[in-house]
Amino acid sequence: ALSEECDSVAPAVVFPEAVATADSGAYADAFDDQLVNLAGIYRTAEDASASLARTRDLRERCQDEFEEAVEKVARDFLAELGIDLGFFTTITVAITDYDPPPVGEEITGYRMHVNVDLVLTSQQYNLHAIVAREGKVAGALVYGGFGQFDDNTEAELLTLMASKLSAVNASLPE
Repeated sequence: ALSEECDSVAPAVVFPEAVATADSGAYADAFDDQLVNLAGIYRTAEDASASLARTRDLRERCQDEFEEAVEKVARDFLAELGIDLGFFTTITVAITDYDPPPVGEEITGYRMHVNVDLVLTSQQYNLHAIVAREGKVAGALVYGGFGQFDDNTEAELLTLMASKLSAVNASLPE
């Protein structure tokens, strides 16, 4: 439960000055891999470019809230599984900048690592949030899962997103 101003999967929050926004809806598979796409269309390429800077501001402004919310989700998830969160359990959440593979005219990214250390085991959940721009269109790819990501899969997802951004941008009036 994030505050309205920090809801990082709401298109209107990620792309607040867009003239139109859309989202793919959330996808999750049986292995708890998750993915969502967001998009915003702007009046000018400069406005779309400014949206990437705003995502950096959103991250900085909301980082503590993100980290606290994710830690709560992890604790609740483990409790639902019946895993005892005893004294020796630690959950750490870290959000860092990330340089994703270059696609589109402009790109920025963030990684979130959630480490859960229990007495006899540990688990890591990773989430990537990548925002790219092509002309007047900006798109965000947010995906996560347990363990490390496959770099080839990420490159394929970003290439697909960039081609869709490019197609939408090409369809827009000058």
